[in-house]
Amino acid sequence: AEADWRARWGERAPYVSVNVSARQLNDESLVEDFAATLRETGADPVRLLLEITETSLMADVETNLRVLRRLADLGLRVAVDDFGTGYSSLAQLTRLPVHVLKIDRAFIDGIDKSEESRAVIRAVIGLARALGLKLVAEGVENGAQQRELCAYGCDWIQGYYFHRPIKEPVFIETIEREFLENTPNGLAPLHFLIYASQAIQPMTEQALGELQQVAKDANRLNGITGCLVHQDGYFMQMIEGRRDTLFALLDKIKADPRHRDVQLVIEGAARQRVFADWGLVLRDMEREHNSPDFTPWQRSSLNFSDLAADARMCYGYITAYAGSGAAG
Repeated sequence: AEADWRARWGERAPYVSVNVSARQLNDESLVEDFAATLRETGADPVRLLLEITETSLMADVETNLRVLRRLADLGLRVAVDDFGTGYSSLAQLTRLPVHVLKIDRAFIDGIDKSEESRAVIRAVIGLARALGLKLVAEGVENGAQQRELCAYGCDWIQGYYFHRPIKEPVFIETIEREFLENTPNGLAPLHFLIYASQAIQPMTEQALGELQQVAKDANRLNGITGCLVHQDGYFMQMIEGRRDTLFALLDKIKADPRHRDVQLVIEGAARQRVFADWGLVLRDMEREHNSPDFTPWQRSSLNFSDLAADARMCYGYITAYAGSGAAG
């Protein structure tokens, strides 16, 4: 199939996944069988992904390591399927020639509803990034799950939300129709903007908490992520999402009686979200209890309105709070 699809679609052809069972891994002829198949079909081994369950991989690591290294020498790639459901030793995982982790659907089911599920997904994605591996999320069934996973930077997503299993002739028709129509992936291009404004009245801790809760609910509904910083009676906020949604929100912010002198600092296209949680990251610099005493060193003071003239400085300042764990 790989050679046929590549002949039909060239470099745009999808890769082919092949399930390998625990019994096959223990078959001494497995490597020779794959080598013969590659010679006979002309398939590109780089476009073949061998999917092996986590449980199968860890059943006999030493034997599997020898087999997988020989398969890797053929150019074949390996994916750990159903990752998170077995008992992987991270030390053993780093020894195996693995290229892809497939996150089990059990963790995807609650990602749009459960903070615990989101925490697990973020941890797995962080692990994969640290090990230089690609991520596939299995079992995606709705747009909310897709948006959440895209926000975290998951490489590939599969599930019934896109297609149910189909036979090859229908698959070929579907791919050619999507190529012809240049069908998008269902997500509008990602955009971001940063603005600065001044608070009309001093913001109490309670008022900021209420503001954060309202933003948290609205952001999830509208597919927006972001960070709000409050300091010396000024706000700076970065928000990410669809361009039209962001500017509709900015119009509401300009009309909000708690703000004045709203300045757009920068806006543009984004490759990936900086702030992954739909809840708004909030930093109230006026109540940072662990800050040093700046008084002897403060020769002058810049507020966010002053800083708004330097877009790069503002971007660097606010994106530094990514991953701060202050999301609500």
